[in-house]
Amino acid sequence: MKVINYDALQTDSFVYSAPKKHENRYYVLLHSKDGEDEESLPQKVFFQTPKMKVKLPNVDDYVDCVCDQDTWKDFVQSMDKHMRDVIKTNSEEWFGEGKHIDDTFLDVGQTPSLMSNGVCRFKMAHDLDIYNQEKEEINMEDIEQGQEVKGIAQLVGLWFTKTRWGLTYKMYQMKMYKTKQKAVRGYMFPEDPEDQPEDTDMHDLRPPPGIE
Repeated sequence: MKVINYDALQTDSFVYSAPKKHENRYYVLLHSKDGEDEESLPQKVFFQTPKMKVKLPNVDDYVDCVCDQDTWKDFVQSMDKHMRDVIKTNSEEWFGEGKHIDDTFLDVGQTPSLMSNGVCRFKMAHDLDIYNQEKEEINMEDIEQGQEVKGIAQLVGLWFTKTRWGLTYKMYQMKMYKTKQKAVRGYMFPEDPEDQPEDTDMHDLRPPPGIE
């Protein structure tokens, strides 16, 4: 399995399967092919994400992640734009003559991969592996809100319903980074005379009531 950094993906190497119907939707699988080797078989597209923060709780079998890096946001949005162009170019070939997908469906029906709150939603692989920095396998329950992770994700392909379309990212592996904790050093200042508490016993040194 070849894994490259997300910003090194080349869209001109992408190839697409013919649409297939499953239940109430169509899907198009995405692969990558080495243009220099005509005999090479198309491969699934895997890439490494930048560091992201996990947002909990999970929604069904998805994991939501946020990354503030502009390069990541640009990447996700550019993938959506590229897929829009691919659909527009191939719609009649995919769905039949006269079944051209118009701009209204492409614009209004799009489910953006990057939500308005900056979240990118990943489908979790059924055998998702999660590791800590010691390369020990851990569980999803070990990850806390806002935990930093990197992921190995797959650019799976496109899905279509009667009114919506979108691009699916699938998370295959996650690497959890330790949460930075505040160092506990204890009180480090030297003794200071001004810090000595006032002796209040002197306020009790007075005559009893009725005695002047």
